[in-house]
Order: sequence, then C-alpha cells, then structure tokens
Amino acid sequence: MDLSKHIEFFNPEHLHGKPVHIIGLGAIGSNIAETLARLGVEEMHLYDFDTVDSPNIANQIYFPHQLTMLKTDATAENLKRINPDIKLTLHEAGWSPNDNTLNGHIFLAVDSIEIRKEILETNKYNQNIVSISDYRMRLTDAQHYAAKWDDL
Repeated sequence: MDLSKHIEFFNPEHLHGKPVHIIGLGAIGSNIAETLARLGVEEMHLYDFDTVDSPNIANQIYFPHQLTMLKTDATAENLKRINPDIKLTLHEAGWSPNDNTLNGHIFLAVDSIEIRKEILETNKYNQNIVSISDYRMRLTDAQHYAAKWDDL
C-alpha cells in the first residue's frame, strides 16, 4: 500500500507490531476497521456475533450483497479489497470472558454496557494490552474514552 499521503501523521509502525482488536462491528467498529486498514494497519482481530441486516447498509461499511452475512466475514471481505495482505483473525462468536487473547490495541464498540464492563473488568490487569479506546454512540451524540492500559 502507498501510505505516502498520511505517513507523517499516522505511521502504522507506531503500533510497535502490536495487533488491533475491534470488538463490535456496527456503525463505529466497522468504520474503525475500514479506516485502520486504509491507514496501513497490517493485523486486526475482528469480533462480532451479528449478521448484516438492511438497516446496517446506511451507517456501516456493508453492501446489499452482504445481507445475512456474518459481520466478521463481510468486514473481512471489504478490508481485503482495501489491502489484500492484511492479516485478519475473525471471532464470529464475539468476545467471551474465556477469551484471554486480548493484547495490543483494543477498540470497544459494543452495544451493551454490561459486555463493555465485563471486558474491562476481565482485562483489568492484562499487561499485554497497550491501549483501550471505548466508543459509545446514540442518534444525538457520541462519546470516546481512551486509556493507556499497560501503565498502572
């Protein structure tokens, strides 16, 4: 990929070879995945248990031919069109408390505050996580919280 237009503002090497985990591939998560792929991020883990439904076409990265596909599969298809060399790991069941593989940079974009809380509490002392960005969006507003996780 030719990253010359933005490399001085965002260099994917600044992730220090750490993977990106995107938990939730709805309006926020799918767009984060697309943007990071376009910025040259080479490794992502994608988590979602849902399928693409017709209302998702308006505000997510999906297309009509992807209706009924798992969001993980549809996102992977779209990201591979942007960067055929991107390394993707798909978690079609979403995140689970038994999943102790979170590391690197985490983007939380889940609908449920309970799941968000469970992810954060389960990984409270996980020193393999470098950063967590938490996104919340409603029709009228949005919020973003971020934490450098590897520094207690």
